[in-house]
Amino acid sequence: MKFDYLKIFSWTPKIIASIVLVIGLVALIIYGSGDYFVAGIMTWTSLLLTTLIAWKNEPIGGSIFIILGSGYLLFSMSKLFDLTYIFAAAPLFVIGSLFILDYVYLGRKEETIEGVDDF
Repeated sequence: MKFDYLKIFSWTPKIIASIVLVIGLVALIIYGSGDYFVAGIMTWTSLLLTTLIAWKNEPIGGSIFIILGSGYLLFSMSKLFDLTYIFAAAPLFVIGSLFILDYVYLGRKEETIEGVDDF
């Protein structure tokens, strides 16, 4: 039986994004009864929509994940420089990069499989 590494590479960013969504929802449920509950819901909803976009169109969704991570760093670092903010933004950069790499890798894989020009 042949093991297909392409499926693992393709499902890795989807699984990581789903884990981040579940952790965010659990944190929102546990710690969300404070003043920033609506902000937490909006953040989680934007992550959910970005994940759905990335599942449908990988390069656009991956780019949105990278933009969200950059925006988080810009807004959080303006107040106080702390390594915790970088660790909090790292999953967004990793997920976005994996979605884009998956798209590029699958495109090259299809080119080598087909071997036919588009002309």
